[in-house]
Amino acid sequence: MQWLYRFRWIHLIFLLGFVAIVVALWYSNQLAAQLAKEEQNRIRFYVKVIEFIATAEPGCEVAFLFQNVIRRDSSHPPLIAVPAIITDEKGNPIGHNLEIPSHLSEKEKQAFLQKKLKQMKRRGLPPLKITYAPGKYNYVYYMESDTLRKLYFYPYVAIAIFVLFVVILLVNFYITRRNEQDRLWVALAKETAHQLGTPISGLLAWMEVLKEELPHPPYTTYWERMEKDLKQLQKVTERFSKIGSSPVLKPHAVVPLLKQTLFYIKERAAKEVTLKATIAIPEDFSLPLEPTLFQWVIENLLKNALDACKEVPNPQIELKAYLKDNHLIIEVIDNGTGILPQHRNRLFTPGFSTKAHGWGIGLSLAKRVIEQIHKGKIFLKWSEVGKGSVFCVILKCKLGAR
Repeated sequence: MQWLYRFRWIHLIFLLGFVAIVVALWYSNQLAAQLAKEEQNRIRFYVKVIEFIATAEPGCEVAFLFQNVIRRDSSHPPLIAVPAIITDEKGNPIGHNLEIPSHLSEKEKQAFLQKKLKQMKRRGLPPLKITYAPGKYNYVYYMESDTLRKLYFYPYVAIAIFVLFVVILLVNFYITRRNEQDRLWVALAKETAHQLGTPISGLLAWMEVLKEELPHPPYTTYWERMEKDLKQLQKVTERFSKIGSSPVLKPHAVVPLLKQTLFYIKERAAKEVTLKATIAIPEDFSLPLEPTLFQWVIENLLKNALDACKEVPNPQIELKAYLKDNHLIIEVIDNGTGILPQHRNRLFTPGFSTKAHGWGIGLSLAKRVIEQIHKGKIFLKWSEVGKGSVFCVILKCKLGAR
């Protein structure tokens, strides 16, 4: 199956992506460690330069060192880009290589330096000592450069990108697989309708011939029953045909469609089954529907309820319909065997069936009819093993639907 091969490709891509992330994280950690060592060496060099300038003999040319190592402004970027603040023995800032906004007042600049100094102390990096005279010291506090801090965040960015990549891949796989399944079932529905159409038309024609040849009882009763079943089969064929197309929805009264479907099921249900309807909506209430497909969904839910009640005493099935919050809600309730928890998430998956000889088509096509054609919802509302199940269909009501 094509989707299975694609699933294997997803595993391979996931594995390659994971390996790439691991390599990138390892390399970034190595690079960060190397850069951190280089910055420590640079700040030590910075301290040595300051000591040299402070202890230089009169007349010694130190302007180059001051301009390229110590000073920092927009026109003279420093050789040492590691943020640093020089303090006296009491911890008061007396120098720095930071970029301070020029519009700040002297008081605001001091507050800015104090804030940066607290940040540097919180980093936990031990300050370096500057000896500018025997027994007299200053201290240099520093922290990582902007480049090194960005490098520390790189692994988290890489992981976020990898997670996003996996999510996009899985969503794409899910959508592609669902579309393939939809196309498969639509093609199957079209082909089924096509194959059934011709023999049904032929059988209906032969029915007319037999009516003329044998117009007397008891044959007339047989013809009527056979004709009724053939017309039902023709209706089923029409349903499959419409499943494979994009039908136009037109306003239809809901109550007659529900009653017709329930009457059809009652005729074919066992006598011990109690079938009842609780319809709390007006007779003239209408919605944009494709009536043939809509009835098929309700019929399918009722038939599934009948199957669930085959082995229970006093089987009961109820069809409820009511309006709530601008929605039409239809529930099919049974007291059957219920659905196992491990099966509930797969009920509407094409090909899955809880029946021994089921094809797994009914609920998947019902989901297509309700959600894709009628833009509603269909789901298992409640189920408990040994107590029964409740399936629910929800359709939006437009203003002026009556």
